[in-house]
Amino acid sequence: MKPLYIKIAITIIIIILIIFAYIKYGNLLFDQTHRVDQEVEHSMHGVTTISIKDISTDIVIHTSDQDDFYAVYKGEIKATTPKAIPLLRAKQKDNLLSIEISYGDYEILSMENMTFDIYLPSAYIDDLEVLTKQGNINLSPITLNSLSCVTLEGDIKIKASTLNSLLASSISGDLNITLTQDRTMPVTIDTDSGDIISEYKSIKETPYKLITTSGDIILQHN
Repeated sequence: MKPLYIKIAITIIIIILIIFAYIKYGNLLFDQTHRVDQEVEHSMHGVTTISIKDISTDIVIHTSDQDDFYAVYKGEIKATTPKAIPLLRAKQKDNLLSIEISYGDYEILSMENMTFDIYLPSAYIDDLEVLTKQGNINLSPITLNSLSCVTLEGDIKIKASTLNSLLASSISGDLNITLTQDRTMPVTIDTDSGDIISEYKSIKETPYKLITTSGDIILQHN
């Protein structure tokens, strides 16, 4: 019979090995697929600026006939716990409505088929800011006072009917901007390594800046 201290030592070693295996391989052994299906609706009363933020999901912005702001966030994630599921949040402070995807401290192993759809009331004609790190930004025809779209690695595609000012910026993504209005407006479109394709109806004497470090620029009249 083994001495008691040897049994205790063996038990401790086994526990340490189990803990080590869980830390190193636990994600592979215990990861699960969790469905994400979230919606948020918010009154537009008093709102003159809308800010939309996320890290990696593509953001698609539509116009709608409804009176309220509406957003839908869907897809699947793989994680060891449902507590890792990101949360779609809406918060209004004064005239600013902030919409963002909130991530917790739990690790997400992968995200699949994620969509982030924004529905703006067609009656809303004030300011819109869209910010994402890795996702693409896509806007259907829209009328706004000012529009700012910034992504670090994603592409930006905008078809705008009427804007008083536009900023579209990406570090490595391609920018495809179509402006259908016949009026003056300041425009800044810049990317470090992506291409720029911009269609315009009338530039006139308005500041119209297209900047890329290593990509191509195509400027077309529509």
